[in-house]
This record gives sequence, structure tokens and C-alpha cells, in this order.
Amino acid sequence: LNLPDVRNGLVVVKVQTWHGQGEAIKTNGWTSINNEGETDQRRLRRPPSIVTTNSTTVSDIETYPLGADRNNGRYLKKKKKKSIPFCDKFQVEYAIDGKISFWNVTEFNELRVKGAIQRVVELFVLLNDRDYTGGEEKEIEVALRVTGCGTEKVWNLNHIYWS
Repeated sequence: LNLPDVRNGLVVVKVQTWHGQGEAIKTNGWTSINNEGETDQRRLRRPPSIVTTNSTTVSDIETYPLGADRNNGRYLKKKKKKSIPFCDKFQVEYAIDGKISFWNVTEFNELRVKGAIQRVVELFVLLNDRDYTGGEEKEIEVALRVTGCGTEKVWNLNHIYWS
């Protein structure tokens, strides 16, 4: 992806690393990296469906409290799941303007931004070089990929911050 107007050479990603098998539904059924092959096409989400019940229209995207049972309004307690450890072959591959870098599982855990940002916030710095753009605003290209664990351990990329 392209990040416009980078001036201070700072790129930070916010991720969630506690997800496990079966939680990366977009990649279910993939047989290769990037699902290359006969099915090279974008898989877009379906639009929300509208359900009509007794002359009342309800949308899939209607807001329900976390854990609410849509049928009778009961609230169910959700148990906290333990985070699944990364496999030994886990690797983050990222590129900035075509220069590829790698982190293994040990480096990944060491490079996590330390401190109490928020309970579930995990930040990683991909670029921190004030001289990278020479003080001028510049568009830079960033690519990011996680490999090694298959669907055994997955994580979500939430935000990319840059300056």
C-alpha cells in the first residue's frame, strides 16, 4: 500500500496477535501464498442482508450488545481465550520502497513497543528514520506479510500510522 505525505520517516503498525486457527476467514481455502492460480480474483464481502419478520425489517448490521442472544435478549459471558503462541517458523516480512526486511519470532517479540498504551494495543515500528525523506513530503510504498504458521496462528493488522 502507498502512504502519502510521509515527512518524518515514521511508520508504525497496530496489530492484534492473539488470534488462532480458524479466525482468518478471508484466507480459508487458500492453497498458496496470496491464493495465486485459477482463482485470482477479488473476494469481496457480501452486502448486509435484510431480513423481514412479521412486517419488521431488521438488518444484519444492527447493533447488538456484545454477547447478546438475538433470540431472547439474554447476555452470555464470554470466557477469555489464552493467546496461542507463535510457531518456531513464524516470520514477518515487510518492505519499504522495495527494501525487504524480516523478523523471526524472537525479533518480533523483542521489537514490540513496550509500555502501557492500552490493554489490547500492540504496536510495531517499521520505519523510524527522520532522514528517510530528506525533510520533504514523499509517498512511500509499504508491504507486509506474515508467513510460517499457516492458519495455526494468525494476526490482524488494524491500523498503520505514519508521519
